[in-house]
Amino acid sequence: MADRLGLRETQPPDDPAQWGETRTTPADVVTIYHYLTTTVPQPARTVLLNALGGADQIAADGTDQYFGIPDGLTGDSWAVKQGWMTLDSSTTLDTTGLVAAAPGGPLRYTVVILTTQPADTSWNTGGSALTAADTALRPVLTAE
Repeated sequence: MADRLGLRETQPPDDPAQWGETRTTPADVVTIYHYLTTTVPQPARTVLLNALGGADQIAADGTDQYFGIPDGLTGDSWAVKQGWMTLDSSTTLDTTGLVAAAPGGPLRYTVVILTTQPADTSWNTGGSALTAADTALRPVLTAE
């Protein structure tokens, strides 16, 4: 799929069983969301956007994944894919998704924040930093 979508910087993990270690860039993530909203056939697009828009606050592994977009843009319509992992000397916290300029509006903007933080950074502190970044975007997203 990386070749099909033209993801120039996305690289598979060294160990194929560790899909969470795939390396990518914000530009490639934007390309994925663009593909989803313009090329994926409508029935599949609807299923995917409904799943991304219905992300539970608590993930299957017990992680509170409402940091970044869900907490920073509360009240707005969004469809998100969050990411988190601690590995070796770093913690990865990511918030990516499509957001609307107004509640109930079309998912018009793509937001991608990918971070690598020191492993001793608490998830609360790291997640709060992503939330603050997304909160700072609100005036830009609502400016018409």
